[in-house]
Amino acid sequence: MVSPILVNIIGAGKMGKTIGKLLVQTTAARILAVHNRTQVSSIEAINFIGDGAYYSHLSELPPATITIIGTPDDHIASICHQLNNHAHLMPKSIVMHLSGALTSDVLEPVKKQNCYILSAHPMCSFAIPALAVNQYPGTYCAIEGDATAVKTISELFQLFGSLTCKIHKDKKALYHASGVFAANYLVTIAEYALQCLNLVQDNSETNIAIIINLMRKVITNLETTSSPAQALTGPIQRGDLETIKKHLTILPNATQKRLYAELSLATLPLTSLTEIQKTQIQHWLLKYMNIN
Repeated sequence: MVSPILVNIIGAGKMGKTIGKLLVQTTAARILAVHNRTQVSSIEAINFIGDGAYYSHLSELPPATITIIGTPDDHIASICHQLNNHAHLMPKSIVMHLSGALTSDVLEPVKKQNCYILSAHPMCSFAIPALAVNQYPGTYCAIEGDATAVKTISELFQLFGSLTCKIHKDKKALYHASGVFAANYLVTIAEYALQCLNLVQDNSETNIAIIINLMRKVITNLETTSSPAQALTGPIQRGDLETIKKHLTILPNATQKRLYAELSLATLPLTSLTEIQKTQIQHWLLKYMNIN
């Protein structure tokens, strides 16, 4: 019988505790220690994961095969230095973080302890951990770092449904930016759409259902075509400048008007309009934005 991989988690927030629970569910790993900023959040994470014990100081962490840092990006370097100076890191163990923007380079100090380093970032929304656990299989996960660590973590993460892919570390921030566009700002667009509908009818439950229903259909079109251009519909695709003008007139505040105009400009290259039509709409939008 193969012994389970022993894991410590530092910063078991929404992503960290989701990964922890997924690891435990594979039965290939055991969570030894959880260290969060507070005991309350640590115990909550342990209860969610279903394994692990609370440790109040990094210097007390038990030796583990893998140490996962799931803290906010601004704390990763500091955590790494503390691990290097005070923790009992196992030689040839893996120290990794889950940041989307930072590379494994930030973990360089622990190489003095003969550890391997790696960064792994799943392209998944972890806003609701219990939901994320169920939705996770089939999630793409970018990995970069030491070759030995990449092999080990790729195989381990694939056990709970990760579709792992290697990326160049110098492109890591760009990779993360793509996720922000696709996930975070999709929510922003939903909020602006909701603001408009709430002025049409006073039924927020129905309004958000309308928006989600429409977004889901657009995602289905994207999935079917694998092409943003082919999935595009609406007045900008038709070159309907008069409708665009009506929208910009009726939108109630300057922020909404500006965002609508900016998105119209950004969407123009995706349309099947002639270059003359695109230029006419572009000139009008730029003039509108300069005036407003």
